[in-house]
Amino acid sequence: MTYIVALLCTSACYFFIWVAGIFTLASSRSYDPAYYGLITALALLYPLSFFGSLSFVALNQRKSDKWFLGLPLPIVILTLILSPDVSEKLFVLLLVLAAPASALFILSVPEEQRESVKKYVKAIKVVSVYAAISGFIYFMDTFLHIDFLSGLVPGMFAIYAAFGLPSIGICLVLMAKEKRKRSDSSPGNFGKITVSS
Repeated sequence: MTYIVALLCTSACYFFIWVAGIFTLASSRSYDPAYYGLITALALLYPLSFFGSLSFVALNQRKSDKWFLGLPLPIVILTLILSPDVSEKLFVLLLVLAAPASALFILSVPEEQRESVKKYVKAIKVVSVYAAISGFIYFMDTFLHIDFLSGLVPGMFAIYAAFGLPSIGICLVLMAKEKRKRSDSSPGNFGKITVSS
């Protein structure tokens, strides 16, 4: 159950743009409701995801020889939490790094579970490629000031935040759901291999 809760908590931050939208629509504040919604969503979701990812790493440390692959994700999340006034460039870089860090996070599971999570890793790799392209275009535009790129950047990152990151969160939720099914069908401890004759 701890494993499932850790995955669900970790998934929270990937839906921040959806939650921010809800807070924005529900806000009665007269000043910049979009900013209020974004900050509120980040303040609520990212600490939850940080503790969830840290718990997941701690669980895998006892069971997996590749537990350390889970460390980049909580580091990325913690950096975002501790840097509320972070520069736009660093914020974009952290968002881009979140996708590959998530793939590594999933690969940190015990060896007997790695085959079952490959489909999620493949999906996140696609998101990572898109994030890398978006980040490359953003930094090209930032440092070289290429006019035709300026119009691409906002749209590409809007798609990444609204669909790319949530798709990673959905992968983590599905992992938790699969773990729940395995736990219900074969009682035992996390990571225990059940051999049937």
